[in-house]
Amino acid sequence: MLSSRFQNHQLLLILLLCLVFCCFLHAREVSVEYFYQPNCQECREVNQLILPEIREELKGKFTFTEYDLSQEKNFLLLFSILEKFHDDSNGQVYMVVNRKYLLGGSKAIQNNLREVIQSEYEAVRTDSASGKDSNAIVLPDEEKLKEKIRLGTVIAAGFLDGINPCVFITLIFFMSILSAAKVTRKRLALIGMIYISACFLTYLLLGLGLYQLLSFAFYLETLKQILNYGMVVILLFLAVLSFRDACRFLHSQNSNDISLQLPQGIKNIIHSLIRRLRRNAFMIPGIFILGTAVTLLESVCTGQVYVPTIMLLIRENGILTSWFFYLILYNLVFILPLCGIFLLVLSGISVLSLASASRKQVVLSKILLTIFFLLLAFLLLYFQ
Repeated sequence: MLSSRFQNHQLLLILLLCLVFCCFLHAREVSVEYFYQPNCQECREVNQLILPEIREELKGKFTFTEYDLSQEKNFLLLFSILEKFHDDSNGQVYMVVNRKYLLGGSKAIQNNLREVIQSEYEAVRTDSASGKDSNAIVLPDEEKLKEKIRLGTVIAAGFLDGINPCVFITLIFFMSILSAAKVTRKRLALIGMIYISACFLTYLLLGLGLYQLLSFAFYLETLKQILNYGMVVILLFLAVLSFRDACRFLHSQNSNDISLQLPQGIKNIIHSLIRRLRRNAFMIPGIFILGTAVTLLESVCTGQVYVPTIMLLIRENGILTSWFFYLILYNLVFILPLCGIFLLVLSGISVLSLASASRKQVVLSKILLTIFFLLLAFLLLYFQ
């Protein structure tokens, strides 16, 4: 019975990895955003004469999203894009390709859209853009540099979030309960897979919700500035607290001296949930529920990294394949340390050894978080 369940959850994990891989492949498609006004002459030309041919000729090479400019949120989105391109035109129809090319007006769309999509699909980023219509504006190389910085930041943020002492301490307590219960290696592997899958899915869904909430606020320029500068101030404050935690713990070796940690009340709730699960002999549905509950409760602490990182991704608003890929990447990196802990325990490393190693890494993790908080504050200003 246990073997059958283990195989079923192996299959579930494989399907999850396939989904992530499909999202990665989907992210390689060209994203085309179409902004139009209802009943305008140029829009009718684009819809009836231009788009049908391009869709047929380049089928499967791009994703297409339409935005009706009579809706306020779509108009505000276009306004932010035009601002990014330093374009003060007042056209009725626009095409935006991968947020790198802006085509304004039916003539520019007819003359350049096909070529731009094909060029982006083949990943040919050369000076061939010189043959395009003057209405086609290409973002400077600085934007490409920003993309590389954003990718590196997401990977670093996910890893630092994953080694956050808030997460490690809870996981080690969970492993100690499993060890005391004399759980077999096969069952421990199954528990690990379910627990980590629950953490991944819960944190991903939480990120999606936060992204949608923050991106809606970012449509309003004034509110966007308030949130941006407010987050910079919070990050600087967190950097000071994190550095102070590192200094205090270095001298006292007392975890009570750490200010940036889970409140004791939330720790007690998590420990109570884990102990209650033990009395139910670690039922499989209970493991998934536990992973979900623990992830949500720990977000009070882990959100210190997650929320500002999501604010960086807001700049990708409108290109689902881009920001969603970044969010999946963040969460995959986030669960890597969790996978490492379970693998170490499966290989025979004692929980006491892990607890001791975790205490030794507190100062290092706090210093790394200090540096990262400062970096995020700088990047939020740099990406304005």
